Amino acid sequence: MSESVVSVRCYSGHTYAQEPRSLVWQGKEHVVASVKSVRRVLKGETVLVVFSVETTGRMFFQLSYDESTDTWSAAERVC
Repeated sequence: MSESVVSVRCYSGHTYAQEPRSLVWQGKEHVVASVKSVRRVLKGETVLVVFSVETTGRMFFQLSYDESTDTWSAAERVC
């Protein structure tokens, strides 16, 4: 599962990147239908917020938000 830097539109309530709403993957916007899980992962000294999501088109992605660089990455998952 390789990751690509992506553009993500998200809901931000009390914190930034609280819940992804859509992502642009391979030039097409995909609307997030549901967030299956969310967790914080320590990768070296970097904290990632990792979301497993399903889109309205029944595609599954793992979205990772790197708080230190303010960047998103995505990997399509086969389920």
